[in-house]
Amino acid sequence: WKKRNDAKIMKNKLSNRHQSNYTIHEKKNFKKIQEYKMPSNFSIRQNPEETIEKFNAILNKIKSINTIHTEKMEFVIVINMQEVKNITEDALMYLVTIVKNGRLRAKKKTILWKVGLPSDEKLKVYLQKTGFVNFFEQHSSTDLIPSDENFQITTGKKVETETMKALCDFVKSKYDNPMSSRILYKMMTELMANTTQHAYTRANIMFFHSWYVFAENTENEIRVTFMDNGSGIPRTVNKKMGESAKKLFGINEEYKLVLSALKGEFRSETKKSNRGKGLPEIYEPNLNGDVKDLTVISNNAFFSDEEAKDIKQCFEGTLFYWRIEKKKGDIK
Repeated sequence: WKKRNDAKIMKNKLSNRHQSNYTIHEKKNFKKIQEYKMPSNFSIRQNPEETIEKFNAILNKIKSINTIHTEKMEFVIVINMQEVKNITEDALMYLVTIVKNGRLRAKKKTILWKVGLPSDEKLKVYLQKTGFVNFFEQHSSTDLIPSDENFQITTGKKVETETMKALCDFVKSKYDNPMSSRILYKMMTELMANTTQHAYTRANIMFFHSWYVFAENTENEIRVTFMDNGSGIPRTVNKKMGESAKKLFGINEEYKLVLSALKGEFRSETKKSNRGKGLPEIYEPNLNGDVKDLTVISNNAFFSDEEAKDIKQCFEGTLFYWRIEKKKGDIK
C-alpha cells in the first residue's frame, strides 16, 4: 500500500510540474494604426501616378499583413480625404474595391477601415450623391442623398441585364436618342461579359471578382465609368514574340497592347477564334464618334484619344471612361 501511495504522489507531482511548464496564456489583441493621406486631385483618370501610388501603398500593406502568422492582431487603416480638392468616381470605385473586396488571408488578422471625409462641403455632397456611402455599414439615412443627375455606383459579378436596362433608362431620361441607348447597352454587355470571361484567366490574389459602373448627367453630356478588378488587359492578352522579348529588357509599352486589343488584332490568350472580339465592340463607337474621349487604364497602360503612354504605377484591373455628347433636339 505504501509503495502504491508513494507512486501516486510522485505521479501527481510530475503531472503538476508538466502542467506548470506548459500553461497556455491567452494572446493579446494588438492594434496597429496606419493612415494614408489621399492626394489633392483624387482621380485615377486625371492624376493616375499619384492616386494609384497611394492605392498601391494600401495594397502592399494588406499583403504585408497577410505574411504575419504568429499573433492575433487588429489593424486600423485610415483613408484621409480631408485635404482633397477634387474627386472623380473612378477613385471612389477603386477605394470601395480595396475596402470591401481586398483579400485578407492571414489567420486571426482583422482590418478596420475608417474614412475621413473631405473638408469641402461640396465634395461631401458629391460622395453622398454618387452612392459611395452605400458600401459602408456605418452611415445614417442623412448620409444618403438621392440624385436624379447620377446613376449611383453599382456593382455586380455577371452580365446583369437589369443593371444595363436601368442605366439605359437613366440615359434615355436625360437624352432621348435611341441610337445612344442601343450603343450603351451593347458596350455594357461586352464589358460585363469581358469581366466574366477574360479578366480572371490568371488568379487575382488581391480582389474578388466584381465590376462597378457609374454615370453622371451634365448639361451637355453624360459621363460613364466602368471598372473591373480583374487581372488587366496587358496581362491577359496573347503577346507576340517580339513583345515578350522587349519586356525582358524592361521595355513594356503596355499601352500598345491595349490599342492592339481594341483594334481587334488576334489577342485572346485562349487563342480561340470566338474570343477577343469584345474590346473592338467598345472601341468602334469611339471611332465613329458616337461616344467621345474613350479612356482605358489597365495595369501600366494609359490610353485615350489625346494621349497613349505607360504609367509607372500599376493599376490592378481595367478602367473604362467615355462621354456621350448631347445633340440639340434630343435633350430633355
